[in-house]
Amino acid sequence: MRDDGPPLAGWHDRFFLRDRNDHFRLYPGVQLAFDLQSWFGPGVNGDARTAGGAGLPPRFVMRRGRIEMGGELLSRWSFAAQLDINIRGVEGAEGLAPGDAVGPNPNATLGNIYVDYALCDCLHFSFGQVRSPLSLENRTSDPVLVTTERTIATRGLIAPGERETGIMAWGDLFDELVTYELMVGGGDGNNRPQVDGSFDFLGRIVLRPFQSVDLLEKLQIGVSARHGSRDQYGVGYDAYAITTGQGLVLWAPTYTDSLDRTIHVIPSGAQNQIGGELRVPLGPVDVRGELHYVANGTREAVDTFQLTRTNAERLGLVSGIGALGSITWWALGDAHVTGDPGVERPPTINFKKKPDLKKGLALTAFFSTIAADYDANQRGGEDDANTPGSDGNPQTSLDVLQLGFDASYWHTRHVRLALDYSAFLTPGAETDGGLTRVPGNFGDAGSASSRAVHELNSRLQLWF
Repeated sequence: MRDDGPPLAGWHDRFFLRDRNDHFRLYPGVQLAFDLQSWFGPGVNGDARTAGGAGLPPRFVMRRGRIEMGGELLSRWSFAAQLDINIRGVEGAEGLAPGDAVGPNPNATLGNIYVDYALCDCLHFSFGQVRSPLSLENRTSDPVLVTTERTIATRGLIAPGERETGIMAWGDLFDELVTYELMVGGGDGNNRPQVDGSFDFLGRIVLRPFQSVDLLEKLQIGVSARHGSRDQYGVGYDAYAITTGQGLVLWAPTYTDSLDRTIHVIPSGAQNQIGGELRVPLGPVDVRGELHYVANGTREAVDTFQLTRTNAERLGLVSGIGALGSITWWALGDAHVTGDPGVERPPTINFKKKPDLKKGLALTAFFSTIAADYDANQRGGEDDANTPGSDGNPQTSLDVLQLGFDASYWHTRHVRLALDYSAFLTPGAETDGGLTRVPGNFGDAGSASSRAVHELNSRLQLWF
């Protein structure tokens, strides 16, 4: 049978294989990110923690080694599957204490893995594990981020679980004037099967009101929200730690009480949040901002008793705001090489459009902050002398501020050379300070007045 269409195999902004009738298409791909990471600041050194050091030497890290396979089937069906090899995900911080760094221990985890059915552009159904429809930054795929990692507000408070497993209905309305994403999910996060009978309800709606104005056609305003609950007798895993982009733990969901027992902070009860986002691209400049309020119930349990009948020492609450903002200037070459943020869609190819092979240098200044509190018995229970919020340990603050800069050269959206710097500022460990800690607070020469740690990351990133 003669085929006058595109080739049966090749590359058109991505690799593809298809049959002659174009009923089936496959899109194999790979993502690679190779980093040189380093820390500096008070208390930072490369000596092992067992020798009294911080255990933070400069290191080479294969930050991402991802194999992808996507496809389109019979016009309406599509799928995507990602396998990360030898990379620890955000859940890798479990079991670590403040001052520890997540290590690149060998493992294999799943990224996005879903099947999508399209009734029309206005209504799709995605079944599987997808990025939670929360936050512009969380819904931006890894190769499109303006920073090398998602900022601390997104990973520490707004969407620490990164992905959810469930069913998501989504679509574009009125020529993409409105985009909606509504999901019913398990609520337990990336690569974690649902362990109780409670579902989370998540949603994000984005409005682009100035599509007819050339200068402002990409301006968008969005809102996202989440409501769910965690069963006290079904959920026994720890809450997410607050970690930097390179995996340094600033707050861990465990501590030692006055009886020398390990206490775990566990999600329990209502989990609620709401937030807004704004993107304003003006010529070669792209301004983004987000603000979210989070209120997540917790309980504390003694180690090995997390799922017993008497499994709650006290009931608490993590509450506060996460905010982030950035301004990117495409200083040389083409602008907006990476495409639009906050858009994750099933893989496809438009053979009528030539591959976009723009190249450009992007300079980004950004900030991200968590202004939250952890009150361990806000909802009931008896204090231990070491309980956060007690008379013996009045600190409840989880405050941290990230200030940073990124310089990235994009040789098309498929190759990136980046240099990324971040300073993480915390209240320190003073009596009236907070629970977040930096390396300068630890060790024999530790100081309660140490407030900062700095990270420098260089990256070679490939995406084909």
